Amino acid sequence: MELTIKLMGGDETSLEMSEEATVGELKQRISQLFGEPPTKQKLSADNGTHISLDDDSRTLSSYGLDSGSVVSLLITNPGPSQVLVKNEEGQTGTYDADVNETVDQLQPKIYNKLSVPNDQQRLQKSVRKLQQYDITPLTVRSHQAHRLRGFQRTQLRPH
Repeated sequence: MELTIKLMGGDETSLEMSEEATVGELKQRISQLFGEPPTKQKLSADNGTHISLDDDSRTLSSYGLDSGSVVSLLITNPGPSQVLVKNEEGQTGTYDADVNETVDQLQPKIYNKLSVPNDQQRLQKSVRKLQQYDITPLTVRSHQAHRLRGFQRTQLRPH
């Protein structure tokens, strides 16, 4: 299917995609065209009603998109969010984390502030231990928010 990608400034470009392609795959193609990473892209379409294309795993056809559909592209610049880390004594520290930051990148910040070596840190979200994944689930989804509201705690415990 041929989609029209429309930038907020009014510029448009056509892009050929499979009907079974996902929103995430579309974002990857847009990234190749415009040089903006998928994490900075907000996509929407208007097929009678406004549709926010916010689930990267869904197919384009599941959103009702077909050949000739216009997809609006907004490039956002999400700033750092704050991650709250609670130690065994119940003290909470605040750390700035970028949207693409990993646990491996957060641990040295904790070491610099608390002097707890990385191998003695056990980071977990609620009761689940964090793996070496993106810490994005700890941040606010809204790109307009710079501080966590109704924050989620991550506990820090020595092994």
